[in-house]
Amino acid sequence: MLQQSLPAISAAALSLVACGRDDVASPAPAKAPMAAINVDSNAPLSISLSIDGRFSQGHSWELSVTPGGKARLSISSPGNTQVDFRVSDAQLTLLRNAILRERFFELGDTYGQLVPDGSTRRISVELGQHAKTVELRFLGETGAQSPEDLREAQRPVRLWLIVRDWFEHRDAVDLRRYDRVFLKQPDP
Repeated sequence: MLQQSLPAISAAALSLVACGRDDVASPAPAKAPMAAINVDSNAPLSISLSIDGRFSQGHSWELSVTPGGKARLSISSPGNTQVDFRVSDAQLTLLRNAILRERFFELGDTYGQLVPDGSTRRISVELGQHAKTVELRFLGETGAQSPEDLREAQRPVRLWLIVRDWFEHRDAVDLRRYDRVFLKQPDP
């Protein structure tokens, strides 16, 4: 577990593995309070994650998981590697519960800033008749973020980490240590 604070990580290192928010001060355009979305917790669940960018270690990748737990990891490395594996029912249940707890379908569409040499991550979820994609860009600097904005931006990151923990591959870029630092930030 990374035990250093975000300011201790160099800006150059963060920009190489950047992932983040469009507007640091506001995670999403102002929106009226949303009524709770009624999601059937037993509905079929499909998820897709992808990360695109230029990295000092590892390559861009995409992961797709079907409702039955069939997963395919496609890595944009020399040779375009594909790995098939199975996600357990317990892992899918953990993810389903997290999607509901984090109110994924109520999130904004984009979090983070576009930065030079940054990356873009996408989380797409289909749960029953509900579908949503959230884009994460550079999340490294909180700037003038309010505590509410920071907490909202952390919600999709927690989901990302659950799914990213399902696989290890030397060619797939791995930003989990930076995500964990982001999640440990104190309220501004």
